[in-house]
Amino acid sequence: MTIHTTPKKDYASTVAERIIELIETGEAIWMKPWKAGELRLPYNAATDKEYRGMNSLWLAMHGYSDPRWITFNQAVAAGYKVKKGSNGALVEYWKFTEERIKKDEHGKPVLGEDGKPIKITVKLSQPRGFRAVVFNAQQIEGIPDLPVPDTGIKPVVNVAADAMIAASGVEIRHVVGNKAFYNPVLDSITLPLRSQFKGNGEFYATTFHELAHSTGHKSRLDRDLTGKFGSETYAKEELRAEIAAMMLAEKLGTDFLPRNHAGYVQSWIKALREDPREIFKAASEADRIKSYLLS
Repeated sequence: MTIHTTPKKDYASTVAERIIELIETGEAIWMKPWKAGELRLPYNAATDKEYRGMNSLWLAMHGYSDPRWITFNQAVAAGYKVKKGSNGALVEYWKFTEERIKKDEHGKPVLGEDGKPIKITVKLSQPRGFRAVVFNAQQIEGIPDLPVPDTGIKPVVNVAADAMIAASGVEIRHVVGNKAFYNPVLDSITLPLRSQFKGNGEFYATTFHELAHSTGHKSRLDRDLTGKFGSETYAKEELRAEIAAMMLAEKLGTDFLPRNHAGYVQSWIKALREDPREIFKAASEADRIKSYLLS
């Protein structure tokens, strides 16, 4: 049978164009509010591994309600069938290191105590990229139904989220007012009183956003935090923080009520038009931010 896939034009441009459309309409996944449990980021149905970085965002923006994705070969191996005429989605992977056998000065393998060659991880001088086509579970015949999520009453406070916030090591000051910001000089976050937020969705989204900024401190992930409001550097950092906040909300199971993005939309669009791979960089760094805060 013939399986239709995403057209093979420049992948980065294709993704960036679609992201720009969603940003313009306010439908980008990190710009929308979510109730706890409503959002499940994409994962592979055969391995249960979550997609990372841009692959995660890209697949999530295809509009399916099922977060599971699978390759054609994985589907066949599992006894499933891809529905005729289905359009697959491209995902892109990059390999920066690889395992090699350690060799001595004569080019012979170095053996370990067990007599087997010792393997070492080396950094590739030129990263290797490859792509795969995946299909959503809603395009697959024979795949089991997605388990129904627990929709019971959730506690007012999310213990896991509060524990992550407390473990961040960043001083958080709550003051009466409507400002929320991270100060890299003092390495502290200022937030309104918790009672001033419109519920946990807004509180957690705002706190996660500012914690994401805090990872840019030189003692953590060391990003450029010198951009002033309205600058390209500032807008790019905001994009990373917003995507990371959404990823944290999904992983920790909190409501997510993002802030008003009106001040950043045009800057985001400009950045993506000038460099289509900027969204890939932003998603990758957002994933690093999420992993850092959850570690």
